[in-house]
Amino acid sequence: MSQFLHGVAPSNKEQIVIALDLHGVVFDFSYQKFVRATLDFLKKDFLHTVSLMNPFCAYRIITILNKSSWTAENVYRELTRYYPKLADRHGEFLQLCNAYELNVAMHELISDLKKQGYRIAVCSNIGEQAYHRFVQEYPQFFEHCEVAKVSAGHEAYMRKPAPNFFINFKQMCHEKFGHDDLYIVFADDKNKNIKSAEKYGIKKGHVFKNAAQFKKFLIKEIGFQPSEPPSGIAIYHE
Repeated sequence: MSQFLHGVAPSNKEQIVIALDLHGVVFDFSYQKFVRATLDFLKKDFLHTVSLMNPFCAYRIITILNKSSWTAENVYRELTRYYPKLADRHGEFLQLCNAYELNVAMHELISDLKKQGYRIAVCSNIGEQAYHRFVQEYPQFFEHCEVAKVSAGHEAYMRKPAPNFFINFKQMCHEKFGHDDLYIVFADDKNKNIKSAEKYGIKKGHVFKNAAQFKKFLIKEIGFQPSEPPSGIAIYHE
């Protein structure tokens, strides 16, 4: 009988997977980046962009953007149906959607976990194209990640909390890491995603608030022992 049935994490760190949402967990929204991206979007074709702001067009855009079950790719495709001139604005649109910055405290924590031998994985609703842009912009974080489950076109952009999202993610982890018994913990900022994850194969979920709280969860749940900071400098700051 598996020790995991009793909620006990394995001693072998290579059997423990730390799965992470991206937006609101590893990355924080940046107003500064959003303003810069908006200005870049406006500069390319100012008159056409302004024309989209008439009441009818603005209502249609807001309606499309409010479809929370859609990725950035879905939204962009729908917008270009109504506004064909936006078809050459793909890069600027993804830049708007990626107006996030790496959370320094989380990066330090994940780096420590990786150095100690834990497996790191991404489990996010981000679209695959926006994800690839993130990877290029923040290689210092994504070099730690061995598995990435994102919202992809070949799965009709399926998203959390869909059961198959977590079922497929768990299968990806088994294929990558080669262990029959993996102990997967998952951090997400939405409770509905945590509930679905725990129902469909994730051993333990954590509703993310900040890096310090998540570190405490890992200490309790998997026996994580944080490395001593160099020269007495505190790490995992907020």
